[in-house]
Amino acid sequence: MPEGALNGEITVSAPAGEEREFGVIPFPRVGQHVYEVTEVTSGLAGFTYDETVCTLMYDVTRNGTALEAVRTVYKGDE
Repeated sequence: MPEGALNGEITVSAPAGEEREFGVIPFPRVGQHVYEVTEVTSGLAGFTYDETVCTLMYDVTRNGTALEAVRTVYKGDE
């Protein structure tokens, strides 16, 4: 999990129309690592929230002494 994650979750806030990064995700071991990204509804009037769940799947392999990650992104039911 990125730095600042608590109990397997991290929340990142961004003003409308702006983008934010989640930070560096360290991969300590070989394997498949899966993360879900969702938009949390704050209940503010006048905003439309995207209910789509995006899934980030990282396949981590060893290449000599280094670990390499390949990311696949699934949006919704893809």
